[in-house]
Amino acid sequence: MRIENSIAARAVPFISLIVSRRLSSTVYYSSDLCFSLNQDFVEPMDDQQLPKRLFRQFLIALETMEPERWDKNDFEAVAALFQGLAHEVRLALLLGIYQDKSLNEIAEFIDITRGAMQDHIEKLVATDLLYRPEESGKTYELTPFGEFFVQFLLENEDTLVDAISQLEMEKEKVQQAVDEVREQVDEADVPVSDKDWERKIHSKKWQQAWDDIEDILEER
Repeated sequence: MRIENSIAARAVPFISLIVSRRLSSTVYYSSDLCFSLNQDFVEPMDDQQLPKRLFRQFLIALETMEPERWDKNDFEAVAALFQGLAHEVRLALLLGIYQDKSLNEIAEFIDITRGAMQDHIEKLVATDLLYRPEESGKTYELTPFGEFFVQFLLENEDTLVDAISQLEMEKEKVQQAVDEVREQVDEADVPVSDKDWERKIHSKKWQQAWDDIEDILEER
């Protein structure tokens, strides 16, 4: 077992080298991709100057390693909003209700039963993207949060689609290169797990796509 692990350990850098050579784009090292806090942003502040909530306060508290200076409840509230968006049916519901379509029309269009849809509706209500109005005559309406995210999606649609398409294209290139290398490794009977291959594909995909996607997102 130790011999096999030793062979696998030597195989991973070898595989990385071959895959890199098969891909013509520039390779970006992990240090290039790491988030670093802008030093101009982090400057001495007293408690009166600190932002009251959310992300800037967290970054300053993290930089000074003072966890008592931020409140995780604020993160939970924002995270809940994004959890509401994290399903294709819920995105379809938000867009459909924004377009004044009935729930039955939306269910028929996306080919889902009303019963199955109801679970997603309840999730949207629980995450404050939908609510049940008492006076409008409608069963559900978007909250201001819901409208904000729908408008964001519509305004940034081209950018998101272009960036996702670019990433998928690079993934296909990396997958092809890895498949060729994998055949050689399998023939050599070198033990490399499926998880290692998946990690390699994910890492190389981003190394290849980073600049292009960054440019697409910066042009929005």
